[in-house]
Amino acid sequence: MATSDKNGPLLELIPEAQLKPPVPKVYGSEPISTYKFRSAPTLNDLHQMTEETRTWSIWQENDTLIVTDGVVEELHGHLRCSDHHLIRLTDGDKCLSFFSGSLFCSVVGKSDEAIAETAAFLWSLDVENEFACIRTFGETFDFSVVSLDQLRLLFQPPPRTRPLIMTLSNISPAQSVFLARYECPMYLEFMHNSFSSNFSDGGEAFVESLLERRSWFGNLFLEGEESDVFYRLLQVKAINTMEVKFSQETSQDVPLILSASAKRLKFRFHAIPVLDVDWSTVDIVPKDLAIWLPCSKPVQCDFTVSLLRRIAEVGSLVKLDFELYYSNCVPAIITEALKQAVDGNQSLMELQVRQNVFECTEEWEALLKTMEHHESLRRFVVNTYPKDIDPDYSMLKQLLKRNQYIEVIACIGGRPTDGGEVDRLYAFNHFFRNLRHLKRLPLSFLSTLVGTILINSAGNDFPRSALVIGNHTDALCELIQYAS
Repeated sequence: MATSDKNGPLLELIPEAQLKPPVPKVYGSEPISTYKFRSAPTLNDLHQMTEETRTWSIWQENDTLIVTDGVVEELHGHLRCSDHHLIRLTDGDKCLSFFSGSLFCSVVGKSDEAIAETAAFLWSLDVENEFACIRTFGETFDFSVVSLDQLRLLFQPPPRTRPLIMTLSNISPAQSVFLARYECPMYLEFMHNSFSSNFSDGGEAFVESLLERRSWFGNLFLEGEESDVFYRLLQVKAINTMEVKFSQETSQDVPLILSASAKRLKFRFHAIPVLDVDWSTVDIVPKDLAIWLPCSKPVQCDFTVSLLRRIAEVGSLVKLDFELYYSNCVPAIITEALKQAVDGNQSLMELQVRQNVFECTEEWEALLKTMEHHESLRRFVVNTYPKDIDPDYSMLKQLLKRNQYIEVIACIGGRPTDGGEVDRLYAFNHFFRNLRHLKRLPLSFLSTLVGTILINSAGNDFPRSALVIGNHTDALCELIQYAS
Protein backbone atom coordinates (compact mmCIF):
# COMPACT_ATOMS: atom_id res chain seq x y z
CA MET A 1 0.00 0.00 0.00
CA ALA A 2 1.31 3.44 -0.89
CA THR A 3 2.20 5.57 2.13
CA SER A 4 2.30 9.31 2.60
CA ASP A 5 4.87 11.56 4.25
CA LYS A 6 2.07 12.08 6.78
CA ASN A 7 1.09 9.41 9.28
CA GLY A 8 -0.71 6.40 7.84
CA PRO A 9 -1.40 5.12 4.34
CA LEU A 10 -2.16 7.55 1.55
CA LEU A 11 -4.79 5.39 -0.17
CA GLU A 12 -7.85 3.51 0.98
CA LEU A 13 -9.36 0.64 -0.99
CA ILE A 14 -12.97 1.18 -2.10
CA PRO A 15 -15.00 -2.07 -1.98
CA GLU A 16 -16.54 -2.97 -5.33
CA ALA A 17 -20.09 -2.69 -3.98
CA GLN A 18 -19.53 0.96 -2.97
CA LEU A 19 -18.44 2.14 -6.41
CA LYS A 20 -21.41 4.33 -7.33
CA PRO A 21 -22.09 5.84 -9.83
CA PRO A 22 -20.58 3.21 -12.17
CA VAL A 23 -16.83 3.76 -12.15
CA PRO A 24 -14.76 3.10 -15.28
CA LYS A 25 -12.74 -0.06 -14.80
CA VAL A 26 -8.99 -0.25 -15.42
CA TYR A 27 -7.60 -3.55 -16.63
CA GLY A 28 -4.16 -5.03 -16.92
CA SER A 29 -3.86 -8.79 -17.04
CA GLU A 30 -6.69 -8.55 -14.49
CA PRO A 31 -8.91 -5.73 -13.14
CA ILE A 32 -7.16 -3.09 -11.04
CA SER A 33 -8.74 -2.18 -7.70
CA THR A 34 -10.04 1.34 -7.18
CA TYR A 35 -8.85 3.49 -4.28
CA LYS A 36 -9.47 6.94 -2.86
CA PHE A 37 -7.07 9.40 -1.26
CA ARG A 38 -7.22 9.55 2.55
CA SER A 39 -5.56 13.00 2.34
CA ALA A 40 -4.46 15.37 -0.41
CA PRO A 41 -1.33 13.95 -2.08
CA THR A 42 1.87 15.75 -2.94
CA LEU A 43 3.92 15.26 -6.08
CA ASN A 44 6.37 13.22 -4.03
CA ASP A 45 3.49 10.99 -2.89
CA LEU A 46 2.55 10.30 -6.51
CA HIS A 47 6.18 9.55 -7.36
CA GLN A 48 6.42 7.02 -4.55
CA MET A 49 3.14 5.40 -5.58
CA THR A 50 4.09 4.97 -9.22
CA GLU A 51 7.57 3.70 -8.36
CA GLU A 52 5.95 0.82 -6.48
CA THR A 53 3.12 0.26 -8.98
CA ARG A 54 2.89 2.34 -12.13
CA THR A 55 -0.87 2.36 -12.74
CA TRP A 56 -3.38 3.24 -10.04
CA SER A 57 -7.13 3.85 -10.25
CA ILE A 58 -8.21 6.57 -7.79
CA TRP A 59 -11.81 7.78 -7.39
CA GLN A 60 -12.51 11.39 -6.42
CA GLU A 61 -15.44 12.84 -4.45
CA ASN A 62 -16.45 14.89 -7.51
CA ASP A 63 -17.12 11.65 -9.43
CA THR A 64 -13.94 11.65 -11.52
CA LEU A 65 -11.37 8.90 -11.80
CA ILE A 66 -7.61 9.53 -11.78
CA VAL A 67 -5.52 6.96 -13.65
CA THR A 68 -1.79 7.42 -13.09
CA ASP A 69 -0.85 6.85 -16.71
CA GLY A 70 -1.27 8.63 -20.03
CA VAL A 71 -3.74 7.52 -22.68
CA VAL A 72 -2.38 6.95 -26.18
CA GLU A 73 -5.47 5.92 -28.17
CA GLU A 74 -9.15 5.01 -28.09
CA LEU A 75 -10.16 1.48 -29.04
CA HIS A 76 -13.80 0.33 -29.23
CA GLY A 77 -15.04 1.93 -26.02
CA HIS A 78 -11.72 1.50 -24.24
CA LEU A 79 -8.74 3.80 -23.73
CA ARG A 80 -5.31 2.24 -24.10
CA CYS A 81 -2.67 3.59 -21.73
CA SER A 82 1.03 3.84 -22.48
CA ASP A 83 1.73 0.78 -20.30
CA HIS A 84 -0.97 -1.18 -22.22
CA HIS A 85 -3.57 -1.07 -19.46
CA LEU A 86 -7.12 -0.46 -20.70
CA ILE A 87 -9.76 1.88 -19.27
CA ARG A 88 -13.28 0.65 -20.05
CA LEU A 89 -15.53 3.67 -20.52
CA THR A 90 -19.16 3.93 -19.48
CA ASP A 91 -21.79 5.93 -21.35
CA GLY A 92 -20.98 9.64 -21.52
CA ASP A 93 -17.43 9.29 -20.15
CA LYS A 94 -14.87 11.90 -21.19
CA CYS A 95 -11.14 11.83 -20.63
CA LEU A 96 -8.45 14.48 -20.31
CA SER A 97 -4.93 13.03 -20.45
CA PHE A 98 -1.68 14.92 -19.87
CA PHE A 99 1.93 14.53 -18.88
CA SER A 100 4.89 16.59 -17.78
CA GLY A 101 8.43 15.54 -16.98
CA SER A 102 7.28 13.76 -13.84
CA LEU A 103 3.49 13.52 -13.92
CA PHE A 104 1.55 11.12 -16.16
CA CYS A 105 -2.19 11.17 -15.49
CA SER A 106 -5.59 10.80 -17.09
CA VAL A 107 -8.86 12.09 -15.61
CA VAL A 108 -12.11 10.34 -16.58
CA GLY A 109 -15.62 11.56 -15.77
CA LYS A 110 -18.92 12.76 -17.17
CA SER A 111 -18.87 16.40 -15.98
CA ASP A 112 -16.59 18.85 -17.83
CA GLU A 113 -16.33 21.07 -14.75
CA ALA A 114 -15.41 18.16 -12.48
CA ILE A 115 -12.75 16.91 -14.89
CA ALA A 116 -11.28 20.43 -15.09
CA GLU A 117 -11.28 20.68 -11.28
CA THR A 118 -9.42 17.39 -10.82
CA ALA A 119 -6.99 18.10 -13.67
CA ALA A 120 -6.16 21.56 -12.29
CA PHE A 121 -5.44 20.03 -8.89
CA LEU A 122 -2.96 17.63 -10.47
CA TRP A 123 -1.41 20.41 -12.56
CA SER A 124 -0.84 22.42 -9.40
CA LEU A 125 1.32 19.65 -7.94
CA ASP A 126 4.06 19.91 -10.57
CA VAL A 127 5.56 23.39 -10.53
CA GLU A 128 9.02 22.33 -11.74
CA ASN A 129 8.45 20.48 -15.02
CA GLU A 130 6.84 21.74 -18.20
CA PHE A 131 3.76 19.95 -19.45
CA ALA A 132 4.34 18.40 -22.86
CA CYS A 133 0.94 17.08 -23.93
CA ILE A 134 -2.75 17.52 -23.18
CA ARG A 135 -5.33 15.50 -25.12
CA THR A 136 -8.99 14.53 -24.91
CA PHE A 137 -10.59 11.14 -25.53
CA GLY A 138 -14.05 9.60 -25.30
CA GLU A 139 -16.98 12.01 -25.55
CA THR A 140 -15.84 15.52 -26.52
CA PHE A 141 -14.50 17.38 -23.49
CA ASP A 142 -15.44 21.07 -23.47
CA PHE A 143 -12.10 22.72 -22.77
CA SER A 144 -13.73 26.15 -22.45
CA VAL A 145 -14.83 25.25 -18.90
CA VAL A 146 -11.19 25.42 -17.78
CA SER A 147 -10.82 28.80 -16.04
CA LEU A 148 -7.88 31.09 -16.74
CA ASP A 149 -6.57 30.48 -13.22
CA GLN A 150 -6.64 26.75 -13.92
CA LEU A 151 -5.07 27.23 -17.35
CA ARG A 152 -2.16 29.17 -15.85
CA LEU A 153 -1.20 26.05 -13.90
CA LEU A 154 -0.31 24.37 -17.20
CA PHE A 155 2.35 26.99 -17.85
CA GLN A 156 4.47 26.92 -14.74
CA PRO A 157 7.32 27.40 -14.66
CA PRO A 158 7.87 29.73 -17.65
CA PRO A 159 9.41 29.93 -20.15
CA ARG A 160 8.42 26.96 -22.30
CA THR A 161 11.38 25.21 -23.90
CA ARG A 162 9.61 22.24 -25.50
CA PRO A 163 6.35 21.82 -27.39
CA LEU A 164 3.00 21.59 -25.64
CA ILE A 165 0.95 19.29 -27.86
CA MET A 166 -2.75 20.14 -27.63
CA THR A 167 -5.51 17.93 -29.02
CA LEU A 168 -8.49 19.85 -27.73
CA SER A 169 -11.76 21.34 -28.86
CA ASN A 170 -13.75 24.42 -27.98
CA ILE A 171 -10.88 26.59 -26.75
CA SER A 172 -12.70 29.77 -25.73
CA PRO A 173 -11.85 33.31 -26.93
CA ALA A 174 -10.61 34.21 -23.43
CA GLN A 175 -8.33 31.16 -23.38
CA SER A 176 -7.17 32.01 -26.92
CA VAL A 177 -6.17 35.51 -25.85
CA PHE A 178 -4.33 34.08 -22.83
CA LEU A 179 -2.31 31.73 -25.05
CA ALA A 180 -1.57 34.36 -27.71
CA ARG A 181 -0.51 37.00 -25.17
CA TYR A 182 1.41 34.72 -22.80
CA GLU A 183 4.45 36.67 -21.66
CA CYS A 184 7.08 34.03 -22.46
CA PRO A 185 7.70 32.31 -25.81
CA MET A 186 5.99 28.95 -26.14
CA TYR A 187 5.71 26.08 -28.60
CA LEU A 188 2.15 24.95 -29.33
CA GLU A 189 1.11 22.03 -31.50
CA PHE A 190 -2.54 21.92 -32.49
CA MET A 191 -3.17 18.36 -33.60
CA HIS A 192 -6.82 18.49 -34.69
CA ASN A 193 -7.72 17.95 -38.35
CA SER A 194 -7.74 21.69 -38.99
CA PHE A 195 -6.50 24.74 -37.13
CA SER A 196 -9.91 26.36 -36.64
CA SER A 197 -11.51 23.20 -35.20
CA ASN A 198 -9.53 23.67 -31.98
CA PHE A 199 -11.42 26.88 -31.12
CA SER A 200 -15.02 27.76 -30.31
CA ASP A 201 -14.76 30.90 -32.48
CA GLY A 202 -12.74 29.26 -35.24
CA GLY A 203 -9.48 30.80 -33.96
CA GLU A 204 -10.36 34.46 -34.57
CA ALA A 205 -9.44 35.72 -31.09
CA PHE A 206 -6.16 33.76 -31.13
CA VAL A 207 -5.11 35.13 -34.52
CA GLU A 208 -6.14 38.73 -33.85
CA SER A 209 -4.19 38.71 -30.56
CA LEU A 210 -1.12 37.34 -32.34
CA LEU A 211 -1.37 40.04 -35.00
CA GLU A 212 -1.21 42.66 -32.23
CA ARG A 213 1.73 41.01 -30.46
CA ARG A 214 5.08 42.83 -30.62
CA SER A 215 7.34 40.34 -28.81
CA TRP A 216 8.17 36.87 -30.13
CA PHE A 217 5.37 34.36 -29.57
CA GLY A 218 7.42 31.22 -30.15
CA ASN A 219 6.65 28.26 -32.43
CA LEU A 220 3.38 26.99 -33.84
CA PHE A 221 2.58 23.63 -35.47
CA LEU A 222 -0.81 23.16 -37.12
CA GLU A 223 -2.83 21.63 -39.92
CA GLY A 224 -3.40 23.98 -42.85
CA GLU A 225 -6.87 24.73 -44.16
CA GLU A 226 -8.78 26.98 -46.53
CA SER A 227 -10.22 29.71 -44.32
CA ASP A 228 -9.88 33.44 -43.82
CA VAL A 229 -8.68 32.88 -40.26
CA PHE A 230 -5.84 30.63 -41.40
CA TYR A 231 -4.82 33.08 -44.13
CA ARG A 232 -4.78 35.85 -41.49
CA LEU A 233 -2.58 33.65 -39.29
CA LEU A 234 -0.02 33.50 -42.10
CA GLN A 235 0.37 37.29 -41.76
CA VAL A 236 1.51 37.12 -38.13
CA LYS A 237 5.08 38.47 -37.82
CA ALA A 238 5.62 37.48 -34.17
CA ILE A 239 5.95 33.74 -34.83
CA ASN A 240 9.49 32.33 -34.73
CA THR A 241 8.73 29.05 -36.52
CA MET A 242 5.47 28.13 -38.16
CA GLU A 243 5.16 24.49 -39.18
CA VAL A 244 2.18 23.74 -41.40
CA LYS A 245 1.04 20.35 -42.64
CA PHE A 246 -1.31 20.00 -45.60
CA SER A 247 -3.25 16.81 -46.29
CA GLN A 248 -4.86 18.13 -49.47
CA GLU A 249 -3.39 21.19 -51.13
CA THR A 250 -5.01 23.66 -53.51
CA SER A 251 -3.47 26.07 -55.99
CA GLN A 252 -4.30 28.91 -53.61
CA ASP A 253 -2.35 27.37 -50.73
CA VAL A 254 1.06 27.52 -52.40
CA PRO A 255 1.52 31.29 -52.87
CA LEU A 256 -0.16 32.01 -49.53
CA ILE A 257 1.98 29.67 -47.45
CA LEU A 258 5.19 30.88 -49.11
CA SER A 259 4.25 34.48 -48.32
CA ALA A 260 3.91 33.73 -44.59
CA SER A 261 5.42 36.36 -42.32
CA ALA A 262 6.90 33.93 -39.78
CA LYS A 263 10.65 34.12 -39.23
CA ARG A 264 10.99 30.45 -40.17
CA LEU A 265 8.53 28.44 -42.25
CA LYS A 266 8.27 24.66 -42.33
CA PHE A 267 5.61 23.07 -44.48
CA ARG A 268 4.66 19.55 -45.48
CA PHE A 269 2.63 18.74 -48.55
CA HIS A 270 1.25 15.20 -48.56
CA ALA A 271 -0.67 14.94 -51.81
CA ILE A 272 0.21 17.62 -54.39
CA PRO A 273 -2.55 17.11 -56.95
CA VAL A 274 -2.39 18.91 -60.28
CA LEU A 275 -1.87 22.50 -59.17
CA ASP A 276 -2.14 25.37 -61.61
CA VAL A 277 0.34 27.75 -59.98
CA ASP A 278 1.64 30.88 -61.68
CA TRP A 279 5.13 30.68 -60.18
CA SER A 280 6.17 34.07 -61.52
CA THR A 281 3.76 35.67 -59.02
CA VAL A 282 4.84 33.57 -56.01
CA ASP A 283 6.78 35.63 -53.48
CA ILE A 284 8.90 33.73 -50.94
CA VAL A 285 8.96 35.88 -47.83
CA PRO A 286 10.62 33.73 -45.10
CA LYS A 287 14.43 33.69 -45.18
CA ASP A 288 14.51 30.35 -43.39
CA LEU A 289 12.59 27.66 -45.26
CA ALA A 290 12.08 23.96 -44.51
CA ILE A 291 10.08 21.93 -47.03
CA TRP A 292 8.91 18.30 -47.06
CA LEU A 293 7.50 17.07 -50.34
CA PRO A 294 6.36 13.74 -51.81
CA CYS A 295 8.04 12.84 -55.06
CA SER A 296 6.69 9.53 -56.32
CA LYS A 297 4.53 10.80 -59.23
CA PRO A 298 5.48 12.90 -62.26
CA VAL A 299 3.16 15.75 -61.20
CA GLN A 300 4.85 15.86 -57.79
CA CYS A 301 8.30 15.99 -59.39
CA ASP A 302 7.17 18.84 -61.65
CA PHE A 303 5.91 20.75 -58.62
CA THR A 304 9.20 20.23 -56.75
CA VAL A 305 11.28 21.41 -59.69
CA SER A 306 9.09 24.49 -60.17
CA LEU A 307 9.38 25.37 -56.48
CA LEU A 308 13.17 25.00 -56.45
CA ARG A 309 13.50 27.10 -59.58
CA ARG A 310 11.39 29.84 -58.01
CA ILE A 311 13.60 29.69 -54.90
CA ALA A 312 16.60 30.20 -57.18
CA GLU A 313 14.95 33.19 -58.87
CA VAL A 314 13.97 34.93 -55.62
CA GLY A 315 17.47 34.40 -54.16
CA SER A 316 16.85 35.63 -50.62
CA LEU A 317 17.15 32.51 -48.43
CA VAL A 318 19.51 32.27 -45.48
CA LYS A 319 18.68 28.66 -44.59
CA LEU A 320 17.12 25.86 -46.64
CA ASP A 321 16.05 22.49 -45.21
CA PHE A 322 15.01 20.19 -48.06
CA GLU A 323 13.44 16.75 -47.66
CA LEU A 324 11.84 14.48 -50.23
CA TYR A 325 9.70 11.42 -49.75
CA TYR A 326 10.19 9.14 -52.72
CA SER A 327 9.93 5.45 -53.52
CA ASN A 328 12.17 5.26 -56.58
CA CYS A 329 15.20 7.10 -57.90
CA VAL A 330 15.04 10.87 -57.72
CA PRO A 331 15.07 12.34 -61.24
CA ALA A 332 18.22 14.24 -62.16
CA ILE A 333 16.10 17.30 -62.97
CA ILE A 334 15.36 17.68 -59.24
CA THR A 335 19.00 17.55 -58.15
CA GLU A 336 19.83 20.04 -60.90
CA ALA A 337 17.07 22.37 -59.65
CA LEU A 338 18.42 22.02 -56.09
CA LYS A 339 21.89 23.00 -57.32
CA GLN A 340 20.38 26.03 -59.05
CA ALA A 341 18.58 27.01 -55.83
CA VAL A 342 21.88 26.91 -53.90
CA ASP A 343 23.72 28.87 -56.57
CA GLY A 344 20.92 31.42 -56.87
CA ASN A 345 20.88 32.15 -53.13
CA GLN A 346 24.32 33.53 -52.37
CA SER A 347 23.09 34.68 -48.96
CA LEU A 348 22.41 31.03 -48.01
CA MET A 349 24.33 30.12 -44.85
CA GLU A 350 23.02 26.61 -44.20
CA LEU A 351 21.73 23.84 -46.45
CA GLN A 352 20.20 20.64 -45.10
CA VAL A 353 19.28 17.73 -47.37
CA ARG A 354 17.42 15.23 -45.22
CA GLN A 355 17.38 12.37 -47.72
CA ASN A 356 20.17 11.24 -49.97
CA VAL A 357 18.65 12.47 -53.21
CA PHE A 358 21.86 12.02 -55.20
CA GLU A 359 21.99 8.89 -57.32
CA CYS A 360 25.25 9.35 -59.23
CA THR A 361 28.72 10.84 -58.97
CA GLU A 362 28.05 13.65 -61.44
CA GLU A 363 25.08 15.04 -59.46
CA TRP A 364 26.94 15.04 -56.14
CA GLU A 365 30.08 16.52 -57.65
CA ALA A 366 28.07 19.27 -59.38
CA LEU A 367 26.46 20.34 -56.09
CA LEU A 368 29.80 20.41 -54.24
CA LYS A 369 31.37 22.46 -57.03
CA THR A 370 28.54 24.97 -56.66
CA MET A 371 29.51 25.30 -53.00
CA GLU A 372 33.22 25.78 -53.66
CA HIS A 373 32.88 29.50 -54.33
CA HIS A 374 29.63 30.20 -52.53
CA GLU A 375 29.76 33.56 -50.77
CA SER A 376 27.94 32.70 -47.54
CA LEU A 377 27.47 28.93 -47.12
CA ARG A 378 28.83 27.74 -43.78
CA ARG A 379 27.05 24.43 -43.07
CA PHE A 380 26.02 21.62 -45.37
CA VAL A 381 24.05 18.93 -43.53
CA VAL A 382 23.19 15.57 -45.06
CA ASN A 383 21.45 12.58 -43.55
CA THR A 384 24.40 10.29 -44.35
CA TYR A 385 27.52 11.04 -46.37
CA PRO A 386 27.31 9.20 -49.75
CA LYS A 387 30.44 7.05 -49.44
CA ASP A 388 29.21 4.90 -52.31
CA ILE A 389 29.56 7.99 -54.54
CA ASP A 390 32.69 9.46 -52.91
CA PRO A 391 34.45 6.48 -51.27
CA ASP A 392 37.86 8.17 -50.83
CA TYR A 393 36.37 11.59 -49.92
CA SER A 394 38.17 13.18 -52.88
CA MET A 395 35.20 15.43 -53.68
CA LEU A 396 34.89 16.47 -50.04
CA LYS A 397 38.60 17.27 -49.90
CA GLN A 398 38.31 19.39 -53.03
CA LEU A 399 35.42 21.33 -51.46
CA LEU A 400 37.35 21.96 -48.22
CA LYS A 401 40.40 23.16 -50.17
CA ARG A 402 38.33 25.64 -52.20
CA ASN A 403 35.97 26.86 -49.46
CA GLN A 404 37.69 27.38 -46.11
CA TYR A 405 34.47 28.48 -44.42
CA ILE A 406 32.22 25.47 -44.99
CA GLU A 407 31.61 22.49 -42.73
CA VAL A 408 29.96 19.26 -43.91
CA ILE A 409 27.97 17.35 -41.30
CA ALA A 410 26.17 14.01 -41.47
CA CYS A 411 23.19 13.54 -39.16
CA ILE A 412 24.19 9.89 -38.88
CA GLY A 413 27.88 9.54 -38.12
CA GLY A 414 28.80 13.15 -37.44
CA ARG A 415 31.39 14.98 -39.51
CA PRO A 416 32.58 12.71 -42.36
CA THR A 417 36.31 12.03 -42.29
CA ASP A 418 38.96 9.64 -43.57
CA GLY A 419 40.90 10.03 -40.34
CA GLY A 420 43.75 11.81 -42.11
CA GLU A 421 43.73 14.50 -44.78
CA VAL A 422 40.10 15.53 -44.20
CA ASP A 423 40.87 16.24 -40.53
CA ARG A 424 43.98 18.21 -41.48
CA LEU A 425 41.95 20.29 -43.94
CA TYR A 426 39.36 21.08 -41.29
CA ALA A 427 42.11 22.06 -38.84
CA PHE A 428 43.80 24.27 -41.44
CA ASN A 429 40.49 25.93 -42.36
CA HIS A 430 39.76 26.54 -38.68
CA PHE A 431 43.17 28.20 -38.36
CA PHE A 432 42.43 30.26 -41.50
CA ARG A 433 39.10 31.53 -40.13
CA ASN A 434 40.61 32.46 -36.76
CA LEU A 435 43.42 34.25 -38.52
CA ARG A 436 40.96 36.47 -40.36
CA HIS A 437 39.42 37.45 -37.03
CA LEU A 438 42.81 38.69 -35.79
CA LYS A 439 42.54 41.71 -38.09
CA ARG A 440 40.19 43.25 -35.54
CA LEU A 441 43.03 43.50 -33.01
CA PRO A 442 45.17 46.66 -32.59
CA LEU A 443 48.19 46.62 -34.91
CA SER A 444 50.66 46.97 -32.02
CA PHE A 445 49.33 43.83 -30.35
CA LEU A 446 48.89 41.98 -33.66
CA SER A 447 52.53 42.45 -34.73
CA THR A 448 53.78 40.77 -31.53
CA LEU A 449 51.27 37.94 -31.94
CA VAL A 450 52.25 37.39 -35.59
CA GLY A 451 55.92 37.24 -34.59
CA THR A 452 55.17 34.63 -31.94
CA ILE A 453 53.14 32.51 -34.40
CA LEU A 454 55.94 32.60 -36.98
CA ILE A 455 58.66 31.73 -34.48
CA ASN A 456 56.71 28.75 -33.17
CA SER A 457 55.50 27.35 -36.52
CA ALA A 458 57.88 28.47 -39.27
CA GLY A 459 60.03 25.39 -38.97
CA ASN A 460 57.35 22.74 -38.97
CA ASP A 461 54.25 24.20 -40.66
CA PHE A 462 55.13 26.20 -43.74
CA PRO A 463 51.53 26.44 -45.08
CA ARG A 464 50.28 28.10 -41.90
CA SER A 465 53.31 30.39 -41.74
CA ALA A 466 52.69 31.45 -45.32
CA LEU A 467 49.06 32.07 -44.50
CA VAL A 468 50.02 34.31 -41.58
CA ILE A 469 52.42 36.32 -43.75
CA GLY A 470 49.92 36.61 -46.60
CA ASN A 471 47.09 37.84 -44.38
CA HIS A 472 49.05 40.14 -42.05
CA THR A 473 51.80 41.81 -44.07
CA ASP A 474 51.11 45.11 -42.29
CA ALA A 475 51.79 43.52 -38.91
CA LEU A 476 54.90 41.81 -40.30
CA CYS A 477 56.21 45.12 -41.69
CA GLU A 478 55.76 46.81 -38.32
CA LEU A 479 57.51 43.89 -36.63
CA ILE A 480 60.49 44.19 -39.01
CA GLN A 481 60.60 47.97 -38.58
CA TYR A 482 60.57 47.59 -34.83
CA ALA A 483 63.29 44.93 -34.95
CA SER A 484 65.58 47.13 -37.07
